Amino acid sequence: MYIFFDPGEHTGWTKFDEKGDVIGGGTLNDLIETFNFLGELPVGDFKVIGYEIFALYPWKSEAQRWNQFITSQVIGTIRYVTHQGNQRGLNIQIVSQPANVMSMGYMYAGMNPPSNSNPLRHQLSAFAHGMYWLQKNGIRRPQQGRKN
Repeated sequence: MYIFFDPGEHTGWTKFDEKGDVIGGGTLNDLIETFNFLGELPVGDFKVIGYEIFALYPWKSEAQRWNQFITSQVIGTIRYVTHQGNQRGLNIQIVSQPANVMSMGYMYAGMNPPSNSNPLRHQLSAFAHGMYWLQKNGIRRPQQGRKN
């Protein structure tokens, strides 16, 4: 199986089976819920655990002053639980992707990106990251065109 995350204050996740079909997903609504989810994640079930990277862009740095950088905390936890699994002899690949691959993931899925007001947008972002990786690695074939 494969699982991909859109980390942040609201962390989206999507789980895929061996063929790349979606078998679960959701949105974790705060840091503690995310820590609990990741702490209970059966990491041995996954070949790949992926997430969207976080970067502090210079033009946004002033606006981020005094920020707790929850996204970085979530990424650190994802990396930690994956590392712990690998320390136990599991062979889990950790994948980090820039945000700009999501547009290709949506295209591969044959759908348009959600609006910022869509309550499922974080889960769908995780889905798009998964679709991108799964297609690029030959596990899924892309859909033909976008659906409106």
